[in-house]
Amino acid sequence: MTTESSGWLTTVYPAVDELTLTQLYCNYTSWDEEFSSNESQLFCTVNWDGVSCWPPTLAGSTATVPCFSELNGVKYDISRNASRECLRNASWSSWSNYRSCIPLTLPEDEYLKVLWDMRDAVTVYYVGYGISLIALTLALWIFMYFKELRCLRNTIHANLMFTYLLLDITWICTAKLQSSQNYVASRIACFLTIFLTYLMGTNFFWMFVEGLYLFILVVKTFTVDNIRMYIYVLIGWDKAFGFSNSVPPQTFQSNFLF
Repeated sequence: MTTESSGWLTTVYPAVDELTLTQLYCNYTSWDEEFSSNESQLFCTVNWDGVSCWPPTLAGSTATVPCFSELNGVKYDISRNASRECLRNASWSSWSNYRSCIPLTLPEDEYLKVLWDMRDAVTVYYVGYGISLIALTLALWIFMYFKELRCLRNTIHANLMFTYLLLDITWICTAKLQSSQNYVASRIACFLTIFLTYLMGTNFFWMFVEGLYLFILVVKTFTVDNIRMYIYVLIGWDKAFGFSNSVPPQTFQSNFLF
């Protein structure tokens, strides 16, 4: 992206970061570049893959762009190129080749500083999830032990807490496995990441169930007992499958520490 275009977009969108500016510039310039291409030939249109902006490219050829200068706080060698294939049917390959993009080596003192910052952040995550795990376990034990607390409202509360309990356990296990160099551990971590996405969905759907129950309790007071628990269970646990299938994996991968 040129300096002039970057400055113009920064003025219009002062709160966005450099990567978002690049995406905006990619979308902004796509129309002019597409219409200036030869209409008699098939070509792949301008495309943003989440990291780089790929220019119009003739079908059956390979496009190359410079590697990104920085990603997730890590600087990369911009003298190298990434590549992506434009298929013969004028559609982009779903995979962009960034294997040539290698991170720049940091000075030893700066590398150690980053390493210690990461360790501090990971420690905070583990402590936070650990405290949450203990508190949720205690709360669920109270709900199950005292029979006088067993009612529809508290059952909904318990299901919401249970989703957070599973989320805490899964996150800790995934973090441990992803820090391992073992291939089998990495494969298990991959499946756990998918399950983690599902659990994030169940959190939101059980919060929705909480609100739905309160709405029915206030607005439809005399029909609140007509709705069975299994309906809430279907909403809270089953609908989250559709959520986990619709969310791109990179949404969560980009926010993961490991």
